[in-house]
Amino acid sequence: MSEKNNAVNICMITDDNYIMPTSVAICSMTANKGPEDYVFYIITSNLSEESEKKFKSFERDGVTVNIVREDAEKRFNGLHSFRKDSICVASLSALLKFIIADLFPQLDRILYLDGDLIVEDDLLELYNTPLGDNYAAAVLDISKLYWKSDFNSCVENYFNSGVMLLNLKKMREDRLSEVLIETKRNLADSSLMDQNVFNIVFDKKAVMLPLIYNFQSLGLDRAGSKWGIDDVNAFFGTKYKSKAQLFDDARIIHYASKNKPWKEPDAAHAYRWNHYRTALFGSEEKQTEKYAVSVLIEGCDGADETIRSIREGAKEKAEIILISDENAAKDAPDADKVISGGKNALTEAISKAAGRYVCVLNAGDRMLPGAIDRLCSVCLENSLDAAIFEADRDIEKQRTEPYTQIYAGEQLFALMQIKNELPRRRCEFFAKRAFLIRMGVAEPVGQADNERLFIYKLLTRAERVTVLTGAMCDAAERNESASHAQAEIRQALGVLMNEYVLYGERSDFASAVFNHAALLCREYCDAAKTDADAADKDTLLLCSFTAAAAERDALCRYTTKQYRELDFRLNKAYREKSEINEKLQRTYAEKSEKTAEINRLKKENQRLRRYSAYPILRRIKRLFK
Repeated sequence: MSEKNNAVNICMITDDNYIMPTSVAICSMTANKGPEDYVFYIITSNLSEESEKKFKSFERDGVTVNIVREDAEKRFNGLHSFRKDSICVASLSALLKFIIADLFPQLDRILYLDGDLIVEDDLLELYNTPLGDNYAAAVLDISKLYWKSDFNSCVENYFNSGVMLLNLKKMREDRLSEVLIETKRNLADSSLMDQNVFNIVFDKKAVMLPLIYNFQSLGLDRAGSKWGIDDVNAFFGTKYKSKAQLFDDARIIHYASKNKPWKEPDAAHAYRWNHYRTALFGSEEKQTEKYAVSVLIEGCDGADETIRSIREGAKEKAEIILISDENAAKDAPDADKVISGGKNALTEAISKAAGRYVCVLNAGDRMLPGAIDRLCSVCLENSLDAAIFEADRDIEKQRTEPYTQIYAGEQLFALMQIKNELPRRRCEFFAKRAFLIRMGVAEPVGQADNERLFIYKLLTRAERVTVLTGAMCDAAERNESASHAQAEIRQALGVLMNEYVLYGERSDFASAVFNHAALLCREYCDAAKTDADAADKDTLLLCSFTAAAAERDALCRYTTKQYRELDFRLNKAYREKSEINEKLQRTYAEKSEKTAEINRLKKENQRLRRYSAYPILRRIKRLFK
């Protein structure tokens, strides 16, 4: 196991509980590595030879796997006190980190990685970080942003021990393996397995790495209300403009929490972990459709550029359907099918599509390289009904908040409506074709196709939907006539009024529907500024919608319910206050009685001292001396 020149040496530790996650982590690293060699040193604790062979199967040109056998139970038995209330989720195997420097005397440095992470970039730049006379390079623990403890406050830079570039040469010189073990032995705290020990021993001898190299997404997402992007920028010295940009920038995503992605597949960024799990073990869902995706292009002007971007950028098999006037489509470029434009054209195109998923674009839009592959993978691996993505021209309007989970459609609609971040175009959706047909999403209301209703119905009817960060499409500029916009909005308002009545019992969703309708009313006013009659109609529409909303008492009932809950809590607080006052009065009475007794005893003591023979006897004793 001699050290290779220009190789990235990576150390991981696993036992029976972490074979699968560690394998997924290795899969992510090998998928994103550069031309340099990766040399893995897998320290196994009591694994069978069959299990170890699974790690050896990763070997190929540029990838070497070395198995190192160690018995953590035997070596560290009794060194850690397990408690039910502890936040520690690691096993004793994690303590094998303490002896890494001694296990690999031939290496000067090594990159240690936990098994509950994925790597989405080459590791060479991280591996070549200058260490100087320091013991390690690591990333500040993100928990310090929203949670303070005795340990993360007592050292200068409290770091997370799940990603550490270790200076093995310096550690051996200072015999740190012994120091780490002895520190653990003398440490009364058992909240974490190894992290507190490393921070105590490495204090002021560790280089701090950028956050992207150990992005602890689960903790950040769970504590989202306790921090802002300015807090992150101040803490890490970064310049992120939004939380969404922060989450998208991660190179190593570390699932450092009890909520692991293999246990909770809808947790933050779990879909990104699931991509590598599926790549490694395959998907249970088999594809029966002829194509992975059917791309529906509306219009002919610029369609050649749109089709070229799909053909060149998609490794997945893509079917292209052009929706346009047949005369204009005669000179259309390489399309698999042409659907005559007009009423119900989109519904017809979806029904005739042969792809598992559907993406609707306007002529002139361009899908970016790799976008269709990524969309297909994420939707297939996570059994999604739909995925929302960003268009490149909207880069200055990027979402401020990250949507990192898999949501029910109505839940996501309410969240995005509050933040005014709802998609405005069909080209920002990627959806399962069977879902669109089953839910009637593509069926036009009235006499013409309605893009606004398509978006609303697709989002709110989906059972599983997520929002992907990063631009997937460069959307072309599109002009919409005022009359067409007004017709669409009038139809949409009619549906939203019915939906509000139907879902009035569910106050959060009903409120989101109401606010969305109000937004459409304002949009209608803007479109009708040059049309006095249309403006009058808009006023009537807005008034009728407001009246319909007023007739419903859902919000009133919701407010009443909230009032009752607050009133109950207030009365409970008053009762508790009365009980405390009664106890306080009893305490004061007892205090008065005790004070009176003390005064009585003092007087009795003074009287006894005055008439006691004890002072006379003491004087006699002094005389005899």
